[in-house]
Amino acid sequence: MINLNLKGAIKSIVAVMLLSTLIQAEEMPKGWPWKAIDTGSTTIYKDPKVLDFIVQQGIKYVRVHIFIKNTMRQKKVSAQEALELNLKWTKDIYDRLAKDGVQTFLTISDYPVDLVTCTRKGRADYWEDSRCTNQIKSFSKQTIDYFKNTDLLGYQFFGEPVVRRGNKWTTPVEWTEIFKELISYRDSVDASKYLIYSHGPWNFPVKYNDMKPFDANNIIYSAHMYLPHSYTHQRISRSNRTTYNYPGKVNGRVWDKTDLVQTLQPFKNFENKYGKPMMIAEFGNAIWSLDSEVYIKDLLDIFTSNKWAWSYYNISGEYYKGWDARFSATINPNGSKKYTYIGETSERFKLLKKYY
Repeated sequence: MINLNLKGAIKSIVAVMLLSTLIQAEEMPKGWPWKAIDTGSTTIYKDPKVLDFIVQQGIKYVRVHIFIKNTMRQKKVSAQEALELNLKWTKDIYDRLAKDGVQTFLTISDYPVDLVTCTRKGRADYWEDSRCTNQIKSFSKQTIDYFKNTDLLGYQFFGEPVVRRGNKWTTPVEWTEIFKELISYRDSVDASKYLIYSHGPWNFPVKYNDMKPFDANNIIYSAHMYLPHSYTHQRISRSNRTTYNYPGKVNGRVWDKTDLVQTLQPFKNFENKYGKPMMIAEFGNAIWSLDSEVYIKDLLDIFTSNKWAWSYYNISGEYYKGWDARFSATINPNGSKKYTYIGETSERFKLLKKYY
């Protein structure tokens, strides 16, 4: 027989476990896990039919990608003017999609001062230059101000922070401090918006072993999943002629679903330890990657089993079709690509739609 003291101890343990579960459930954002697709801020004027496509296909979450430097080049405007244009375009996308119940969040990829200054984000002098770090703060805070009276879900600032110091790629300590400042600013303006944190280097999931959560609410912890990189980015450039299969050997190592699970394990360990909302904010591979849908299906199965949010990258790539799920591509002998629009009947998009 179980004595009364032991029964009481068991009841206490069960109560604590139930309370822990309830706390974790309360931390999850509404509609979690979000299942999103990435599109560009210029979609609204370059190809607005993409937004109709998103609605028609039943996608309920969209990540809007802002590229400041590309806008500066194309529109021949300053960095500040490029930010203002992109915020307006993103608001137009938000308004259009909101009419059909589609929710959006945004990410800003770069923070140049001009076309030369503060463009090399992996260099130590980038992070040591106050012009660069102040630009990150300024543009991020302006974005928070711009959307404070909307139901935009939130922001991912600086999706792939990284710095090389000596022979080591790591998380910039400056980025951690900047993010803390942005949390405080967000809380002072509109604490309901989510901030999506990107860990370094490059937001790889394997680096979450050394990560501790911030003492703040409404933070989503993210990773980008493009590993193994040589497979997902095979033949991106014309000079790169190496092809890889999946499952198969990549750079001397055999990769399959088990390896993907192991690669994501530090990300999972962080979730298990701290009970925070977790998002794969970008994943995918070049549309000509061999066995590409097998790789994507394995990832989607992993994300689904863990109840992680995710955003596929992308449709309507602003400057490059190599990831667009609506296209197929063939590679010519000289390495150039020929793209064919297929739309919702492409094998990749049909696969994605099963998970949306």
